[in-house]
Amino acid sequence: MKKTIILLLLSLGLNAQTIPFKQIQKSTGTGSTVVTNTAGILTYTDILQSSMIPTLSTYIPYTGAPQSFTMGNYNGYANNFASRATNVVSAGSTTSMTVLSTRLQQLTGTNTHTFNLPDATTLFIGFTFEFNNNSSLVLTVNDKGGNLIASVPSGGYCRVLTIAVSTPNGAWDKHFLMPSNASFGTNQLNITGGLSSNGTYNYNRNYLRDLDAKISNIQQTTSNSTLSIAWIGDSWIAGTTVCPPIASYLRFKFGDAGCGYYGVGAGNNGNTFGSNGQSVTRTKFGSWANKVGTTYVKAAAISIDSTSTVGDSIYWVGNATDFVVHYQKKASGGNFVIRVDGTNPTTVTTAGTSTIAFSSKTGLTDGTHTLSVKVSTAGSGVLICGVEVNRNTNGVRVHNLGCSGTSSTNWINQDSLSWQTAIQQLNPNLAIITLGVNDCVQGITVPTYIGNITRIVNRVKAAMPNCDVMLFSQGDISGVTTYSISLYMEALKNYALANNYAYIDNVSLLGNYTQANNRGLYTDALHLNLAGGNVLKLNFLDYLMDGLPMYYDYNTNLNYGKNSLLSSVATGTYNTVFGVNSMSVNTTGSQNNAFGYNTLFKNTTGSNNCAFGNSALSANTTGSNNVAFGFGAMITNTTGSQNVGLGSQALNSLTSGGSNVAVGYFAMRLSTAASGNSAFGSSALQVNTGSTFNNTAIGAGALAANTNGNNNTAVGYYANGTATTGSGNVMLGNFAGYYETAGSSLYIDNTTRTNLATQKIQSLIYGTFNASVASQQLTINGQLNLGNAQTSVGGSTSGTANYSQPFSGTAYKKVIVYCAALLGTASYTFPVAFTQTPAIVTTNGPAAGVVTALTTTSITITGATTTGFVIIEGY
Repeated sequence: MKKTIILLLLSLGLNAQTIPFKQIQKSTGTGSTVVTNTAGILTYTDILQSSMIPTLSTYIPYTGAPQSFTMGNYNGYANNFASRATNVVSAGSTTSMTVLSTRLQQLTGTNTHTFNLPDATTLFIGFTFEFNNNSSLVLTVNDKGGNLIASVPSGGYCRVLTIAVSTPNGAWDKHFLMPSNASFGTNQLNITGGLSSNGTYNYNRNYLRDLDAKISNIQQTTSNSTLSIAWIGDSWIAGTTVCPPIASYLRFKFGDAGCGYYGVGAGNNGNTFGSNGQSVTRTKFGSWANKVGTTYVKAAAISIDSTSTVGDSIYWVGNATDFVVHYQKKASGGNFVIRVDGTNPTTVTTAGTSTIAFSSKTGLTDGTHTLSVKVSTAGSGVLICGVEVNRNTNGVRVHNLGCSGTSSTNWINQDSLSWQTAIQQLNPNLAIITLGVNDCVQGITVPTYIGNITRIVNRVKAAMPNCDVMLFSQGDISGVTTYSISLYMEALKNYALANNYAYIDNVSLLGNYTQANNRGLYTDALHLNLAGGNVLKLNFLDYLMDGLPMYYDYNTNLNYGKNSLLSSVATGTYNTVFGVNSMSVNTTGSQNNAFGYNTLFKNTTGSNNCAFGNSALSANTTGSNNVAFGFGAMITNTTGSQNVGLGSQALNSLTSGGSNVAVGYFAMRLSTAASGNSAFGSSALQVNTGSTFNNTAIGAGALAANTNGNNNTAVGYYANGTATTGSGNVMLGNFAGYYETAGSSLYIDNTTRTNLATQKIQSLIYGTFNASVASQQLTINGQLNLGNAQTSVGGSTSGTANYSQPFSGTAYKKVIVYCAALLGTASYTFPVAFTQTPAIVTTNGPAAGVVTALTTTSITITGATTTGFVIIEGY
């Protein structure tokens, strides 16, 4: 029996000398008995003497013993160690775990569920729990204090283990096992859905089939190809930071088919800027009252304006060929009159069974028009939903159906048939849904939220069976909520995957609110600013463009980058293109170099251009022989040629000017049609807006304020820095001529002056140019030292005569002699001879007779202890 015991102990690794216990079962040939050691310690000797075989499943720790069976520093092994599991049915509630909780927690059901991990101080480092989520929604793992450790999606398996146990919350590490919809073998990894390498997971791009077909037709210039997008959402979409940048880009890239639906309610923030990314204005007059998201409202954007006052009106101004007014009928409803550009009135009656209806004005000349809706008969009131501002041309139209403050519940409270009629009128190829923030704020449960999303999608599909569906997630928000926004978005993703709908993950992209806000992406606790919106735009476009067709010419062009050299009708040759969207519409332009995002984006026939940097020469169409280096360099140039722009936003606004050279940040940034200008230095000639020419600015800020001045030369930091229209100036030095606003001025200076008057009298040199020599003037503010040598000649007896020739020009020469007690003769040879014999023009004291000899080359003075000046002039 001893041998049996010893083998058992070895097989279990129980070669420790003591094992803590209170009761332990022993086996005998005829049964089992329980032996109790009141001291709580079962020794190695006790085991041998009592012929006991330990059975770990019946181990009961003594009072005060650790909760876990401890084997000290020894190893244990057996054929298998089986962990116990706890089965939990998800109920939208929380399970608080303890040290006695089983290692494996298995979740089933159709709801969310949260597990709060045990107090970490009762555990040891490496203590492990595992979570198997077989429910249809997300499983959340928090620490003891409720802080998120892991979100486990449906079908996911997560293992967490302690890495620090000094506090109740502790520190936990997490690892996910391969999900149930993935397989991994020697040759490949198979994952259902999409996977991106940067940590953002965007799914089911391949299900945007109607969208891809429309874009393909647009690219092939198929007639009547309009991609219509209906974007359903809350203030994230109604505002100006998410939908507008995306809509603007899509219309810019694929063609502008109009602004689309423009709601009337306060929740649709389209004023002036245009919530669809286009400049459309909406102005209301009178006592319109807004209603949002009830069964009473029958509108695409679940928002209407109502009035019972005759004369109340709403005006829309925008580029359109067609307007479609959405209104709501009601019993005994009043009438309103539609006019375009103040003419061609159409009276519309709204009396009838409550439903949505439409009235159109079509066939307009493509351009800017004003549509007015004015109440003519009050009746029981007039209800206006919104207006479509459309252009009958190939391109993209984004209907912004965003309504501020709405949750998914508000959207399903609509009359479904009327709403579906409105969706049919918009005829979308793609419906995007962005909801969840207000559900989170209002504490709507995640299952209710997903049920509402399901109903919204079902209504879209009932109205437009072939319409693609995209679920566009929202980011984290600030503040304490019943459920975290990540739970809603995780459930949204699972719903998309289960139903083959496109899903864009912005949660992982933005990160938690604190991090994203610190990066400058939020404007308040709930909403992104424009920078945050642009982050989402890039994610959207990267996702969207991933599936679009690309065109290459491998014979003479070299290109790399999504949508670069995209045009299928291009014949241009010898282009080198690297960057997303670079030269994507080029047709015949040749021998261009484009490096960077959107470089030479609109170029069609322009040739011999070099564009390096984000959006450099992006608007260029036919301009040639340009060089642009730097972010936004020559970004608006369309037809200008032979320009050089080096530096971020250099020649940023140039459209048609030529032969300009701008080197430096913001150099000639606002020039539009200028020619023959040279600007070297940050902000040099930066606001030069007119058709200026022949200016030279060298130095940061030189000619910085010049708008229409020509033929100026400014060398030095902010030389002539405030002049706007002056021409023909020459400014040399730091701040030289800074305050001068007139033209034809000369300044040489090297310091700042307080104002123009002081500048004129304190600059080293100030002058004015004029075509008439007699009208020119030069002022030297300072001592003029001409630098000519002075020669002292001793008198033949005593004293001296000091000679100098300060002026020696062809037209004027001058000699000055100072006699100092001169006695006898003193002669002097002129450094530069006179052409004609000069004259004695003045003496100071001495008589002219002291000059005893005077020729074109020399002078002799004879003094009799003579003192004073003698001045000789001539040429």
